[in-house]
Amino acid sequence: MIKKQFALLNESILFRFFLAIHLIPVLSLTPFVTLDGPAHLLNSVLIRQLITGTSSIASSFLMFNPVLEPNWTGHAIMAFLIGFIPPLLVEKIMLTSILILTAFGYRKLLLTLDSNNGWLSFSIFPFLCNFVFCLGFINFSIGFALLPFLMVWWLNHKNNGLHFKNMLVGLLLMTILYFSHVVMFLYAGFCMGLLSLNQFSKTRMKELQIELLQLLLISLPGIILSILFVMKSGAAGYRGEVTYLPWSDLLQQIKDARMFIIYDYNQEKSFTVLYTFLIVVVSVIAIIKRSINRYQTTLLFILLSSLLMIFTIPDSLASGGIVSVRIIQLFFICWCLWLSTLRMPAWVSTSFGMISLFLSLFMIYTHYPVQKLLSLEANQYCLAGKSFNSKNSVAPLNYSANWMHANMAAYLGVVSGAFILDNYEPTQGHFPLVWKKGMNPEESLGNYCSSHQPCIYPAQFKKATGFQVDYFTAWYKPLTDKNDSCGIKTDAILAKLFQQISIDENPILYKMK
Repeated sequence: MIKKQFALLNESILFRFFLAIHLIPVLSLTPFVTLDGPAHLLNSVLIRQLITGTSSIASSFLMFNPVLEPNWTGHAIMAFLIGFIPPLLVEKIMLTSILILTAFGYRKLLLTLDSNNGWLSFSIFPFLCNFVFCLGFINFSIGFALLPFLMVWWLNHKNNGLHFKNMLVGLLLMTILYFSHVVMFLYAGFCMGLLSLNQFSKTRMKELQIELLQLLLISLPGIILSILFVMKSGAAGYRGEVTYLPWSDLLQQIKDARMFIIYDYNQEKSFTVLYTFLIVVVSVIAIIKRSINRYQTTLLFILLSSLLMIFTIPDSLASGGIVSVRIIQLFFICWCLWLSTLRMPAWVSTSFGMISLFLSLFMIYTHYPVQKLLSLEANQYCLAGKSFNSKNSVAPLNYSANWMHANMAAYLGVVSGAFILDNYEPTQGHFPLVWKKGMNPEESLGNYCSSHQPCIYPAQFKKATGFQVDYFTAWYKPLTDKNDSCGIKTDAILAKLFQQISIDENPILYKMK
């Protein structure tokens, strides 16, 4: 017994040690660049500015979305913290917290399903700093991290009945999950219902009815808000329509373990596919050697439901785009949870956990140089941002073909409080802030947000909004091709109306004359 407790202690210490290693990229790089993360941080700054009234420009352009969007949790937390902590540190705290909660949440759930799953919990590590996380899908990542805590709470408290404290905690957890991500909220309710039905019997009918009533009551605000969200916002995603990926693409992504591939698909799939191969082999061995676990059948239903979701939920719908890879990530984590109920031999679960860990460490090693370079580039924006103040409006021109640069200009506003005119969130309508009528810069200033060969119309923008563009910035601006009519016109406008105040720097700054 003492030997087993010592082994468990060593395993627990090792888990925390390797989790600390997984935090190194986020903790060591400021900022740690994700695709949408800078935009989320900028809009958290804007939320605080609107609440405190510290930016007349933001108040003129933006208003709070009248629909209670399920994209509020991350923005609300960051907007609150920005009042006390520098924004770049707030972003670091948010990203670090997501990683820690994800690791401990799924470890806790695995141990709740079977206390012998300590080494198996190491299979969670590849899911931490993965594709969805590096896309900067902060609210989905929060929902993904909260899901296991909610399931553990339900397993431990569903038998407590309709007591006030029990109901209040459940109501709070489910409501927070709704405001994190609607799909995670709905899936959590589905899983919790299945966990209750797991103990279905004629002798438990009354208890089961109370449990399901309890689940309905704590989910009711989120259910009502979900219905209102769909009615108000519709089903169209960020592309403006509901779109599905071909089944062949989905199967390919499952085979390649797409959720682990971040920067170079063709290069990285050569080793991420090993995780899929590994989990299939472990599943076969575990099925052959399995023992009985009370939640075995229920977790199989949960696994199969997540697989069904991959092929039935659109890649673009009301919650936004790039949905399929998020569901694939959910499917693989459900696969690990189901494996935990098979009570496989210790050598199998330990091998799976250790190989998963080594794969995850290799991915950190592979990804870190790219992440370091992105951080250095983001710091160029942060340094440029010191040229502005909260009374300035800034229009970034992005000439870079690197997709990770798409929202990086948001750091200009994060560090300075300036109003950045390239902001995709209010345009989409699925975030806390939306443009006031007639104040969307993309409607009058040109295609600068969507093209690497932008045409700009500052005079038209001023006429439409009553505001002038104080600064333009140019990121990775090439020499203008003589056949690029937009580039020639843009250069002429910048030369006539603006003064270049930086030379041979990136980004180049142009100040209104």
